[in-house]
Formats: sequence, structure tokens, C-alpha cells
Amino acid sequence: MDAVAELHQCIDAGMVKLVAIWDDIGILGEQRSARNRVVLMHLGNLLDEMVREEDQLKTRLKQNVEKYQTEVARLCTELCLPLYQVCCHCV
Repeated sequence: MDAVAELHQCIDAGMVKLVAIWDDIGILGEQRSARNRVVLMHLGNLLDEMVREEDQLKTRLKQNVEKYQTEVARLCTELCLPLYQVCCHCV
């Protein structure tokens, strides 16, 4: 099962449980719609936060690669070794 299908399955299962709870406690109409909007807002916020965190990780990884490439070049020079070339698809 792909990630999107798993996500749909998790959301569907969670919503079924929430609807059952809301049925049990008598939440109907506009209150239910409001709660549905809150669920959507929380899911959207979580995804936004995860995207920000992953983008920050990507930035840090790129910075580390640049930093270590510079360090490798410096060490090669100090050790009188040929400059180590990183293949372009690895970076």
C-alpha cells in the first residue's frame, strides 16, 4: 500500500472513531461541522510543521555537505593528496 493510501486509511479510521464518539455524546449539526474543521486544521498544521522540519533538515544536510567538502579539500592539500572528487549525483 502506498503512503497516500495508508494516510487515507488512517484518517478514515480516526474519523470513524470520532464520529462514533460524537454520536455517543450527541454532537450534531454545526457542532459536528465545527469539530470536523478543527480536525482538518490540526492535520493541516501537523503537515505544515513536518514540511518545515524536513526543509530545515534538508538545509542542514546541504550545509554539512558543503562544510565537509571544504574540509576534505583542505585536508587533501595539507596531506599533498589529489583533491577528492565527489560524484555529482551523490550531492
